[in-house]
Order: sequence, then C-alpha cells, then structure tokens
Amino acid sequence: MVHHPERRKFKRLKLEVKVELQYYNPELGRSEIISDSKSKNISANGILVLSSKRFAVEEFILARFLLPSKKRFIMGLAKVVRVEVVEEGKQYEVGLVFVNFRKEDLDELNKFIESEAK
Repeated sequence: MVHHPERRKFKRLKLEVKVELQYYNPELGRSEIISDSKSKNISANGILVLSSKRFAVEEFILARFLLPSKKRFIMGLAKVVRVEVVEEGKQYEVGLVFVNFRKEDLDELNKFIESEAK
C-alpha cells in the first residue's frame, strides 16, 4: 500500500463553531437559513460542517460564522463540493469551498488557523 502525503494547499484546523447556512428554497420561492450547523474543521479556503439539511454538490450557499475571540462574523458565498450522510434524514457532513469571501476575512481566518495550529 502506497501512502500519499496530504495534498491540501491550506492547513486544516479542527474547530467547532456555529455556522449559519443560507440557501434558496425553490419550493418556497425564498431563501431559508439553517442555523443548527456546526463546523468540524476549517481552512483558509473551505469548511466542513455538520448540517441537518442535505445540500446538493455544486449548490451555492451563503455561510456565516464567528471565530473564537473575534467580534465580527466572517461570511460569504460558498460552494458545496462534498456531501456525506452521517444519519439519513438527520445529519450530513457538507464540504464547502469559499468562493466569494472578503480578502480581509480570509486573511484573518488564515492568521487564526496558523496561530491555533502551533
């Protein structure tokens, strides 16, 4: 068996924070917010969350979260790149890649991850 080293461009940090996910619900004709989601890990270009909603891969959603000890939210557009069933109908692991976040927010996030990973 060949072991392949981690090929991620960004460090991942195990971190549990509340994450709000906003998406467009075509059945209702409006957007909805899922506020019971929590992160499992985070990097400077994405986040893995546990959510009660099963999203579709390639779906775009708004993600909003607060880093520990920070006073303002980091938020922006994210794209669903992976969905794994934890418990059908109840909980899903949703992998998000950050698509449109402010550069200042991503820089702050990267500094936070670097300081916590030491």
